[in-house]
This record gives sequence, C-alpha cells and structure tokens, in this order.
Amino acid sequence: LVNAFASTCQMDGAVVARAQAYDAERELPFAVLGELVKQLAQQRAIGSADPEALSELTRITPEILRAFPGVPKPMEWSPELMPLRLADAFLKTMAAAAVDSPVLLVVDDIHAADYASIAILHTVARKLTEGRFLLVFAGRISELRLSSAAEALTSDETLAGLITCQLDVLSNESGEKLVRKLVVASKQGAAPIERILKAARGNPLAIELLTREWMAHGSTSLLIDLEALDTQPAARLGIPRAIATVFERQSRRLDAIARAVLDTAAVLGRRLSATELYRASDVTPGQAAEALSRLRDDGFLREVRGDLEFRNELIRAQAYYAVAAPIRQNLHARVADFLCQRQLSGDVSSLEIGWQYLRGALPRMASPFAVSGAEEALAAGAPAEAQQILEALLSYQIEEALRQRLEFLLAKALLDRSNASRAMPLLEVLLQSHSLALRDRAEVTRLVSNAQFLLAKSPGSLRIAAAKTSLEAAQQTGDAELLLKALLEYARACKSLGNHEGIRQTRCETARIIDAGSQTPSAYLTIAYCDFYTYEIHSALTSLQRAAQLSSRDLAQLVYVNTGIGTCYFNLCSFSEALAYLRKGLAIAERIGDDSMASRILSNLTLVSTTLGRYEEAIQLGCHSIELGKRSISQPELVTAYAVPL
Repeated sequence: LVNAFASTCQMDGAVVARAQAYDAERELPFAVLGELVKQLAQQRAIGSADPEALSELTRITPEILRAFPGVPKPMEWSPELMPLRLADAFLKTMAAAAVDSPVLLVVDDIHAADYASIAILHTVARKLTEGRFLLVFAGRISELRLSSAAEALTSDETLAGLITCQLDVLSNESGEKLVRKLVVASKQGAAPIERILKAARGNPLAIELLTREWMAHGSTSLLIDLEALDTQPAARLGIPRAIATVFERQSRRLDAIARAVLDTAAVLGRRLSATELYRASDVTPGQAAEALSRLRDDGFLREVRGDLEFRNELIRAQAYYAVAAPIRQNLHARVADFLCQRQLSGDVSSLEIGWQYLRGALPRMASPFAVSGAEEALAAGAPAEAQQILEALLSYQIEEALRQRLEFLLAKALLDRSNASRAMPLLEVLLQSHSLALRDRAEVTRLVSNAQFLLAKSPGSLRIAAAKTSLEAAQQTGDAELLLKALLEYARACKSLGNHEGIRQTRCETARIIDAGSQTPSAYLTIAYCDFYTYEIHSALTSLQRAAQLSSRDLAQLVYVNTGIGTCYFNLCSFSEALAYLRKGLAIAERIGDDSMASRILSNLTLVSTTLGRYEEAIQLGCHSIELGKRSISQPELVTAYAVPL
C-alpha cells in the first residue's frame, strides 16, 4: 500500500526515497539514514543544498561524492558532536530539496530501524513544519513498543502534522479481489478462495503467500496442511520464511508461562479462549488469561466479536510445529481428558474429543467418540466430517467388531457424498459377514442398491435386483424409516428401466405408510419422486415442500429436496424460483463435499440458463459441472453437462 502511494507521488513529480529497515542492521548506526541520503543523491534532488551540509553527509554514504564531485571534505569533529552535525546537515539538505520539488521519505518497518537514524528523523519531523515534505513510517504496532525510539517517534503528540493510520485486516470482498488478481494467469483452475481467506484471516501477506503457494503446488499446497491442523497434522510443515522470521523474533521475547500458553493455544485451535483448558500445561486460568492478553498485544492473536483467535493459520501452524512431536501428543491427550469432563455441558462434540485423542496417538480412547461423532455427523448431514475421522481411525490396528462398524459408517458417509466406487468394496465385504444384525444387513443391502444406481456402468437388471433385495430386507425389519428409504431406491431402479408398474406400486405403498401416521422426509421424497416420473409436477412440488419442512438437519437429504423443488419449478416455467432452489441445493452439496451431486445440480442450472438464453453463463456452468464430474466418474448424468452448453 505504501509502495503504491509512493509510486503515485513519484509520477506526480515528487522526489521519493524509500528505505527498508532490518533487524540485523539495527546495531549499525545511520544505516536507514544513509540509504535515504543515497537515493536522494542518485536522483540529484539535493544539489541545491549547502555544500557544508552535503560534506557532513558524505560520512554516511559515498554516493554524495559520486553525484557531486565538488563537495569538500568534511571537517573533523569530536565523536560526541557527530550526531548533532549530521542531524543539522540532513535538516538543511531536506529543506533545500523541498524548495525545488515535493519530497517523500518512506521507512518500512520503522520498528527495526537503528536508533541513530530514528533520532535524526524525529528531529527533522519536529523542525520541518513547513514546506512540501512528507515522512511515512510503516511498522507493526505489536513491535513498535519494543523499540523505545520508534515508539517515541510514532506517538509524539507534539508533532503537529502526525497522523496515525492503523490498517485493519482486509475484508472478505477485498481479499477475494486480491486472490483473483493473483491467480488470473494460473493454470490450476478455480482457486479455493473461501479456504484461502479462512486460513489467512484477512492478512494480505498471508493471502498472497497461500495463493502463490497454491498456484505452484495445487492439491499438494500448504493450504491442505493448514486445514489438517485440527484433524491429521502433517509430520512437518514448510512455513514461508517471511512468517517464520517474524514468529521466531517475537516468540523469543515471551516468558515461560506465555510460551506455554502459546503452545497450548496452537493445540486448542478455536477453543483457545477456554482458559480452564490450559491446565493441560499446568497453567492456571488466571495465568492463562494474562498470557492470552499479552499474546494479543504482541500480535500473535486478535480479538474478533469478543473471542480470541490466531491472526492467521500460518502463525498457528508455526506455533504448533515449534512444539516437539511427543509434547504435542501429550498435550492433545490431556486436552481430550479435560474436554471429556465438559462434554456433559453440551458444548463439546464427540468428534472433537475423538480427534484430540487421535492426535494424541490414542486410537483406543478415540474409538467410542469417533463412532458416536460419525453417527451424529451423518444424522446432521455432514458426511465429510464423518468420513475423515473414520478413515483416520481405520488406519490403526483395531478389533474386528469395531472395524466392521467403522466400515459400515464409512460406506454410508461415502454414499452420502455420491462416492459409490469407494463404498462398493466396503459393502461387499460387509454383506459376506455373518455377524451383521438383521437391521444392519437390511441397511447394507439398501446402500448396495444406492451404490448400483450411482455406478452408471452397472446393468439395469443388477440395479433392480439389488433394489428388490434391499426392499425385502427392509420389510423383514419392520422399520418404517428403513422401508421408506428402500422404497425410494426401488423407485429409482424402476425409473432407470422404465418400469411404470413398479413406480405405481412404490407410490401406493409409500402413501399407505403416510396414511398410517409416518410423517418423515423420506416418505414425501419418495412420493415426489414417483409423481415427478408420471409428470404430476404440482403434486411432486407439494410433497417436496413438505419434505423440506420436515428435513431440517440432514444436509445430504436437503440437497435432493432443494434440487427437486428447483427442477419442479423449471418444469412449471417458474425460472427465478428454479434458479433460487437449485443454487440453494448447490451450496449445500458444496458444503458437504458431494462433487457428484454438485455436478448434477450444475448440469440442471446449465439447462435453465440455456432456456433463458444466457448462453455464456450456461457454458461456464456446464464447464464447472464437467470439472466436478471428472472428480466423480460415477456421476450418472455427466453427459448432460457436455451436451447442454453445445
């Protein structure tokens, strides 16, 4: 931002000199001042200054003699007077230069500048009150107070022209514009803008680093490792040097308690404000509160809507990996123990406890929490979260009974994300097991039927056979909800074969279950599916709207419901409503990570845009549908995305 401002001033005729201060040069007197004078001399901007003043400035840069060969040799003075002579010479030189043209001096990272340069710049700022002269100092607020000279300069209320401008983090809109500008020439495809902004939290440097790193490495970029901090952290992480340097410099100044709190905060993540959890590091809540305040003042943390969080995930990652791996595992295990004590209060999920135990290398302790957490996630329509912890736990050596339960839940999670190719091998193994309960076997057969529908290569006869087996198994259990889901699978199989009688029988059976008192989303979704097949669009729409009212938690089901409503509106030529519901379904599909379903919804949106004559938009939607469909080759309607834009 400062560079852009300086460039604009230079284009308008100003003389601009810019110096970058470095911590390594802080003990080198007049390093920053010498760089400023050097640049002014190279631009021939100080030629009208008093020769005696220029003579004094040759002590800090030889560029004066190269630019102005006639400058006399400086007189010898005692060491005590040298700073005063240099300050007076610099003041006279700047005053003379400002007569000919405006002068802009910029010092970046003023907190790292040497004290001698800061003292002279402070003198100039106090005495040059008139003329076309501007000083711009950029620095980190958290580090200014660590440099007494820099803090005195930037907080001197006697400077009449002093204006302090504290820059906030970028808004999401500005951050998105920055990412799009950086990736405009990238060949990696659509940038994960939302994920980059979430990790960077508005920090422009972090946004640029993460974006450029993603452009260079794509799916193996640092962003993936940052997102895994709360689940499966990588063994090691290559933090960009610009972030690592700042972290190392600031963390060295922390006392033992503050450093322990920082280490634990990196492990806690979003719960870093819970001071009682710092007992995992033997730090009392009072000590934790005091240390967290200091970490906020030092720039490690920031306050957002009354809560604390790391300024960005890069800083958290640096703090996390600065802790030795065995110590990290011990911290995770102890945090999990404390979270177990809080679970009764209802603000701690089983998934969170399970992940803490897993990161603490305690899979046996994690197992019950992983199973219950995965079941809760599947019930709430969050299959991606369930899949992640189930796959992590299955990588360990565990008992056969537990493995069977985990594989069953994993198959459900995979099918909720339309990943039939990975779910099918798990289901085939489960079907061969003799220890499955009657209801579990019925559920497995239903999942097999669902997988056969998604696997477009499966023969129609195989699909209908799987659907019938699923229906018969569900009828044996007497479970109405399971029977309704099996009926829906049977209806889908009948549709693929054009079996009108099967569709009719399915609708009649489902209507009988509703009349018997079942008011579940699955019942109305099945009725809607059958009605849509027979082109009873208004009836199908009414059933889907009823299903939407009943299905408030299951996101995977809501994807189908909203997509169905949008499709009904499209067939009724209500295009604005169709677009609204299809986009709503797309947002949920993207949220739960169902690329196959998202591809199908985008295909429907492509058809709507084509019908409305929005051909450029239709082509973009179709291309996006194809891109997602390629990630999930079992997408049964991928050909539509290829055909419609043409």
